[in-house]
Amino acid sequence: MNIFITGATGFIGRHLTEKLLGEGNIVYILSRKKTDFPKAGSEKLIPVIGDINKKNSYEFVFDNDIDTIYHLAAIPGQKWGLGRKDYYETNVRATSNLLEACLGRVKRFIFASSINAIPEIFEKDREDYGRSKREAEKIVESFQGKGLETVILRPAIVYGPGDTGGMMPKLLQLIKKKKFRLIGSGKNVVPLVYIDDLIEALLLAQKGKSGSPCEIIGPENISLEKIAETASELLGVPFSKTKIPVWIARIAAFFSENTADLLKTQPLVTQHRVSMITRHRIFSPEKARCEIDYHPRTKFRDGLREAISWYKENGYL
Repeated sequence: MNIFITGATGFIGRHLTEKLLGEGNIVYILSRKKTDFPKAGSEKLIPVIGDINKKNSYEFVFDNDIDTIYHLAAIPGQKWGLGRKDYYETNVRATSNLLEACLGRVKRFIFASSINAIPEIFEKDREDYGRSKREAEKIVESFQGKGLETVILRPAIVYGPGDTGGMMPKLLQLIKKKKFRLIGSGKNVVPLVYIDDLIEALLLAQKGKSGSPCEIIGPENISLEKIAETASELLGVPFSKTKIPVWIARIAAFFSENTADLLKTQPLVTQHRVSMITRHRIFSPEKARCEIDYHPRTKFRDGLREAISWYKENGYL
């Protein structure tokens, strides 16, 4: 198959590209510059130098009989200093432009959204990232009636080897330095999915039902306290049971954000981060089972052990 991937140089994109190449596919990857991508010497890996925000920089690729598009490129997560317009341009408008460019020239469009696109999440936390992802989902859904097969996946928080900018490496570094403290009770469930399970879901989406969004989560509901306790055990450090009340964390976030505004720096803690780490969210993989035959396999402890091993080997821990 001929496959086009946006966001191929990110954490998820690299894993997906490696898997697709291993299966013998010809993989076109959108990149702003030539990269030291693993397997860059492979004759089946074809870099397309362009910008997701500039349709004319990549639309020629659809002259190459592309079968499937994986659209992963986005501004990920709620970033300090970015506003709704920033998220709209990259996460919404760029998605619309990509769909217009491929319409009638590609059979299937697989969109990596986020569980943050669920309205009750982004509306409660006033989150521009989640709102932009939901707006993009609506656009993707509208193209299904125009002859394009579309699949929308909503991954939970992804963890595993190669993740250097997500929640898990930050958490592990704090725990190793004995600086981590639970905020709130710690009993809230944090939805997670191991990278290999997510990649399997993305591959299954090539042949699964074309339809409405599916949540992609791991096989277990894990509380924040259990995450920290397991990480402490695997790192060989004592588990701190000290808990910070949520209201104190929010006051700290308020002052941290205001100080950052004055000094033009990054805050140590934000209201969004407090919400993210204390929010109780339980999702079911049942819809994904029915529509793309998704069956997550990786237990949290096993996945975290693999991640920690990678972090140690690569100097992150």
